[in-house]
Amino acid sequence: MPVSPRPFAEADVHAFVDGQMDFDRRAAFMQAMSTDSDLQARVDGWRRQNDALTSTFGTVVAEPVPVRLMPTSLNRDWRGASTKSAPSDQGTAPAAGTARRRRLGPVAIAFAGFLAGGAATIAAGSAGLMPLTLTAAYPVPPAAVSNQRGLPLRAYEAHRTYATDLNHPVEVGAADEPHLLKWVQHRLAMPVRIPDLRREGWTLLGGRVLPGDLGPAAFLLYGNGIDRLGLYMARTNLPQADGYTLYDDGTGVASVAYWVDEPVGYAITTSRDSAWLQRNGPALFKSIRAQARDNASAL
Repeated sequence: MPVSPRPFAEADVHAFVDGQMDFDRRAAFMQAMSTDSDLQARVDGWRRQNDALTSTFGTVVAEPVPVRLMPTSLNRDWRGASTKSAPSDQGTAPAAGTARRRRLGPVAIAFAGFLAGGAATIAAGSAGLMPLTLTAAYPVPPAAVSNQRGLPLRAYEAHRTYATDLNHPVEVGAADEPHLLKWVQHRLAMPVRIPDLRREGWTLLGGRVLPGDLGPAAFLLYGNGIDRLGLYMARTNLPQADGYTLYDDGTGVASVAYWVDEPVGYAITTSRDSAWLQRNGPALFKSIRAQARDNASAL
């Protein structure tokens, strides 16, 4: 008689260990595991491997991605490698530098795949990170390049939508700040940081990723027990600015102070009027810019 197929494939084992199996199938899997010592052993083996990987590489996954491995650098090297001519028919070996550049494309793709997939399953809570290469593939809307008001308007809308929400103003809370930082850096594909504004009287509440003119943007939210302060960060094509510019549409909903440290655009948002930003903006601007530049110089 033919042998009955195994009720659970290896993919089911992985789904169970990674917590991605639906409820009904999970119940059946656990029942089968209680009477199948081989199935139990396979589950235990994959759990031990997950624990070992987390113990060995967990801190590495939490590190910011180096600038040289950002999508723009990877794509540039890949394009350079793909345009090199092939070796001649005489069998002449390519120069060492050329061969190294040809190998860089597959290595870059493999590394980006690891960041998007493998690393996400190693660190607890890091599921859902998008591959870095997706951010580089975002088309640039022509209007966004010359739209000087795009940055403050995006920040204004983020504040109006999220900072005024009493129940769910952020998606990732301050208690999980390391995950929030990794998420923001991966989606923006830039080594930005989360500024510490406690000296200015503001404590981080959390943040989220949301759409921007040139791809994903980040909106961080701070509080002082009375008010909420937003910080919008996004890739921009606007020119470098030595100071900040105030934006207030006169509705009294929110006011914005924005500036550019290429290629990142920053905007402070508040439900107070522009007069409040004129008084308090300089200290916030100075602190945020100093921390951002310290971060850039450390990379």
